[in-house]
Amino acid sequence: MSTLRLQIEHLNEYLSGPTLIPTSEDLYIKNKDKKEIRKKLSNMIDGIRLSEGLISKRWTVYKSNVRRSIGLYLWDRVNIFNIPQKSRRTHIIELIHKIKSEDPETLNLYLGNFNEYNSDKETTKYGDLAEYQETVIREMDADYDLTDHCIKNHEYLTPYDVKTRG
Repeated sequence: MSTLRLQIEHLNEYLSGPTLIPTSEDLYIKNKDKKEIRKKLSNMIDGIRLSEGLISKRWTVYKSNVRRSIGLYLWDRVNIFNIPQKSRRTHIIELIHKIKSEDPETLNLYLGNFNEYNSDKETTKYGDLAEYQETVIREMDADYDLTDHCIKNHEYLTPYDVKTRG
């Protein structure tokens, strides 16, 4: 799919006119033009890297499905089943505790070393520390925001699409 998207982007570029590869002189024009040229150049470089298999902007299907299902679960809890008014953060913390007890490996999709021990004595895991929990909470909150945006705007977006749109 990434290769097909890349090809579509290239075809669209040809429809709107030939793509100009900026020279160093072109980069010193106006600030607005300068930003636009750098953005196009960055996209072109990313496209080349993607077509060569050097980078991948997409998650694995499994990771994408799990994170989307968690975002949808949180959206349901906050918007539909929220009988006792709880904050979104409270719902996320409850979900983290539930996942930790039922399927802790899932949390590794949010933080790669969540279930690893952070000391030689193997008494505490990284996921037990507040700073690492905050990372997972922030990522789950982003999954909720992605789900909310997709539902409200009838779109199908990836996390990368959301990040590039700001």
